[in-house]
Amino acid sequence: MERNIKDTNITTDMVKLKCKRCGYEWEYNGASEWYASCPKCRTTINVRKQKEEDKVRKSQKGVRVR
Repeated sequence: MERNIKDTNITTDMVKLKCKRCGYEWEYNGASEWYASCPKCRTTINVRKQKEEDKVRKSQKGVRVR
């Protein structure tokens, strides 16, 4: 049985990830937008969750809390 697979354009954004287990930080640009593995200890990292946390952190830069 032959399968035809359409060409897809996969665009990946670089996202800075930090492993919660070992603390290793790296720039991730892999194909999966859901999960990545830490290159140092192989722990599974939730890419989407860290992307959202990064957006919040960037939006709060320069905001003073009284």
